Amino acid sequence: MTISKRGSALAVAILALAAVAALWLLRPARRTFAGANVLLMTLDTLRADRLGSYGHTAAETPRLDRLAAEGIRFEQAISPMPMTLPSHTSIMTALEPYRHGVRDNADFEIAAETPLLAELFRDAGYDTGAFVAAYVLHSRWGLSRGFERYDDTGVSGVDELVEGRSDRRGDEVVAAALPWLTETRPRPFFGWVHLYDPHAPYAAPEPYGRRFASSPYDGEVAFTDSVVGALLDGLLAADLLDNTIVVVAADHGEGLQDHDEPGHGLFVYDATVRVPLIVRLPGARLAGKTVTPQVRLIDIAPTLLELAGIETPATFQGLSLAPHLFGAGEARAAYSETMYPRWHFGWQELHALRRDGYKYILAPRDELYDLGADPGERRNLADDLPRLAEAMREDLGERLADVDSSQRSEVTAEAARRLRALGYIGTAPTELGDGPLPDPKDKIDVYGLLVDADSLAGEGAWADAEELLLQIIARDPRVVDAHYELGTARLMQQDYGGAEAAFLEALALRPDYEPALADLGVTHRRMGEIAKARADFAAVLDIDPRNTNALFNLGELDLEAGDPAAALRRFDRVIATYDDAAAPRFAAGAAAYELGQIDRADAELERVAAIAPEFASVHYYRALVREARGDLDGAVEMYRRAIQQNPDYFQALFNMSRIFIDQRGDHAAGVQALRRAIRANPDLERAHIYLGRSLVFLADPGDYPEAESALLRGLALQPPPGLLPMAHHTLAELYRRTGRPAEAERQLALARESERAVQR
Repeated sequence: MTISKRGSALAVAILALAAVAALWLLRPARRTFAGANVLLMTLDTLRADRLGSYGHTAAETPRLDRLAAEGIRFEQAISPMPMTLPSHTSIMTALEPYRHGVRDNADFEIAAETPLLAELFRDAGYDTGAFVAAYVLHSRWGLSRGFERYDDTGVSGVDELVEGRSDRRGDEVVAAALPWLTETRPRPFFGWVHLYDPHAPYAAPEPYGRRFASSPYDGEVAFTDSVVGALLDGLLAADLLDNTIVVVAADHGEGLQDHDEPGHGLFVYDATVRVPLIVRLPGARLAGKTVTPQVRLIDIAPTLLELAGIETPATFQGLSLAPHLFGAGEARAAYSETMYPRWHFGWQELHALRRDGYKYILAPRDELYDLGADPGERRNLADDLPRLAEAMREDLGERLADVDSSQRSEVTAEAARRLRALGYIGTAPTELGDGPLPDPKDKIDVYGLLVDADSLAGEGAWADAEELLLQIIARDPRVVDAHYELGTARLMQQDYGGAEAAFLEALALRPDYEPALADLGVTHRRMGEIAKARADFAAVLDIDPRNTNALFNLGELDLEAGDPAAALRRFDRVIATYDDAAAPRFAAGAAAYELGQIDRADAELERVAAIAPEFASVHYYRALVREARGDLDGAVEMYRRAIQQNPDYFQALFNMSRIFIDQRGDHAAGVQALRRAIRANPDLERAHIYLGRSLVFLADPGDYPEAESALLRGLALQPPPGLLPMAHHTLAELYRRTGRPAEAERQLALARESERAVQR
C-alpha cells in the first residue's frame, strides 16, 4: 500500500495537532490549582526510613502513609543541612545555605532583598499564617517576614520563673493552627505548620510512649502522625482538603547512632539529610505516584508557586518539581553541608554532593559512596574511584568558590541558653590554628560523651555529668563547651570554687563566650564577691549590650543594694527584648513596688500571675500591693495563695499574721500563722516577738511559758530597734501576771530606754 504525498502531509499535520493537544492538556494540569489553598507542613527531625510509606514495616504512621497514597511520594529528597533553621530557610528561599547565609541555628539574618515564600504568596493575594513549635524558628530569626500571622506562642525559650519552654507539642500547634486554617475567608490561604516532636528528647505522650518504650523515636513519629491526621481531618471537616495543595516534608533526619551519631548536625550522611517529601494535589490528583529521581528541599518553593500560578523569582536556585509531578523529571544534583563541627567544636566543617547515584563528602579524609550498592554509606570508595572523587570535589569547589567557610555567627548568651534547651550545644575556641581541623569522624566519641553529659545535666544528674565532662576534657581539652558544662555542673552542686575554675578555662579558650562569662558572674554572686560579679556582667554587656542575662542579674544586684530605680531601668530593657518573659516582669513589679509605683507594680505582677500562677513570690507581692491599697481581705487571699504554693513561705505567714492581729484583732489566727512562720524560719525574730505578744494578749496561763520563751528568743536574735519596746513591755506584763515584780520592773526600764533610743 502506498501513501500519497498529500496523505503523508495530512498524517504529519495530524501528528503535530496531537502533540499540540497533548501539550495543551498537560499545561492546564500544572496550572489548574490557581486559587487553591496551600498548606506546607514541616516535620522536624524526621527520617524518611521511619515511615511506613518509605518501607519501615514497624512504623505506626497510617495518616502520613494515607497521604502518600493520595498524593505523590518523592523517594529521594535531600536536605541542604541537618539543622532546623538553615534547612527551613532554604525551604522558604529556594536557596542553598551558602547562598542565603543562614548556616547555623543562631543569630543570622536573612538579607532584606531575599524574597521569602510567604511574601510571594501574600503579594499574590493569599492570607498567610505560620504556626511553629520551637524557639529555633522563633520570629526573631526572620522567617516571619511575609506572614500576616506568625504564631510562636510559648517557644520564646527558658525563663527564670517558669519551666523552660523552648518547644511545644504538636497537638498544641495544631490546636492553634486549625481555627486560622478553617476560618471563612474570601481569599485562599498559604499556611505553614511546623511540628517538632521527633526531635530529641524522645518522650512521646501516652499511649505512644508506652507502646514504643523500646523505640522512643518511633513513638514520637507515631504521635506526630496522629497530629498530622488531626490537622488533615480538620481540613476535611471544613470541606477544604480537596481544594488545598498539601506538602509534607522534614527539614532533616536523625542519626539514631548510624555512623555513631546520636542526633544530627555533626555529619551529612543520609540518616540526617535524606528526608520524606509528600505532595497531595487538590482532589487527590495523581494519587499513588512515586517519584524516584533525586530532588531537593530547595525545590519546594518554586513548585508551590508554579502550582498556584505565581511567578517564580529569578533568584531561586531551586527548580519546580512540576516535571516530576506531571511527567518524568530528571534527577537533580543535591548539595548538603554542616558548619556545626567548626563553629561548635573547632572541628572541620563538611560539604557533600549527591549526584548520579554517588555521594561525595569533602572532609579531611574525603569520602565517596555508591548509594545504590551501599545505601548505608559504609564502604568509602574515595581511593578506589579517585577520578570520580576529584570531579565531584571540583564541582563542590566551584559551588563554594565565593563562600567564606570560616564565617561564624555571633551567638548571644541568651540565644545559646535557649538553643541548649533544644540540644544544640557547643562553641569553638577562638584560635583554630592553621591547616585542616580535626575530622569529625575522629571525634565522634567525644561528641557522644558530650551529648550524654548534656542529657544528664538536663535530668539534674550533675555529679554524673561532671564525671563524663572530665573524661571529655582529658580526651580533648580544647572543647570549650566541656569546660563550660563542667562549670555549670559544679555551680549546681554549689562547688563555687570549682565552677569558677571551669568557667575561666572556657574563657581562656574563647574570651568572648558570653554564657561562660555570665555564669561566672552568677558564680561570683553566689560566692558573695559582688564587685567581681558586677565586673563579669559588665563585661558581658561590653560584648552584647542587649544581653538579658547580664541585665537581669545587674538589676537584681541593684535591687539588693537598695537602688530600685536603677534596677527597674535594667528590667525594662530585658522586657523590651522578651515581652512575654515572666522573670523580668516579676522583678520589675518588685522594683516598682519599692519605688511606690503601685499601679505599675500591680500591672506587672498580675501579668506574671497569669503566666506563672505556681510562682509563690508573685502572690506575695500581689498581697503587698493590696495592702498598700488598703485591701486587707485581698492581701490575705494573696498571702494564702503564696503559702499554698510554698507552705514554708515565712514572710507571707508573718505578714498575714500581722493583718490578723493588728487589723482584725484575731490573735488566735495570728498565733497559728506565727507558729508556722517560726517552724519555717526559727531565726525570724519578729515572729517570735509577735507570737509572745499575742499569747500574752490571749491570757491563757498555759501558754505563758511559750510566750516567755518566744519573747526571749526574739530579743536574743537582735531584732530591729523599733521592736524592742514591744518586746520589753510584753515581758513586763507577762512577769507581772506570773508574780515576778522585780523582773517586770526591769523589763519596764528596758522598754523606756529602748523607746528613748528610738525617739533619738
